[in-house]
Amino acid sequence: MNKYPDLTYTILSCKELYEEFDYNLVVDWACNMLEYRYETGHLLLLAATTKPTNQFECGLYLEKTIEELGLSFIVGENAIIATSWLYINNICNSLDVRTNLNKLYSLGADDYGGGPVGDFVVLYWAWDDLDYSDFQYYWREDHINNENIEDFVTYKAFMFKEQYEPLIESLLPQ
Repeated sequence: MNKYPDLTYTILSCKELYEEFDYNLVVDWACNMLEYRYETGHLLLLAATTKPTNQFECGLYLEKTIEELGLSFIVGENAIIATSWLYINNICNSLDVRTNLNKLYSLGADDYGGGPVGDFVVLYWAWDDLDYSDFQYYWREDHINNENIEDFVTYKAFMFKEQYEPLIESLLPQ
């Protein structure tokens, strides 16, 4: 069993993803952490918070919880990789591949296909093209079409996971 829920990586990246961060996830994470048998006063307050919520309602409690758990926030490019981890795992498990690809796209759209999730930004555009035609203009190296785009996105998710798993494992105390 993992020591922390996968959502932990996203939560610890929230400061880097300020504009896009959904603080309702903090409540979900707090409940997950209780299931993993973590318990602090501020974690209990977060788990009891009614959704919808926002930074002003639970931001301070989150900071105190992170401190109480001996964790720290993740910044820079590592925050993008950490936030991607939940979506990557969902894709690898064939859970809502397109929805999770869209979430990866939103993390990397500002990089225009660069950065750690750059391949997923380009695959998002390719899949969008395939919704309207039999040809896509974005991914040139492979023969991607409507029949294999989901499998290819899943393959790239497994490649991402293999590449970044050592980093992910180093971000949280063991």
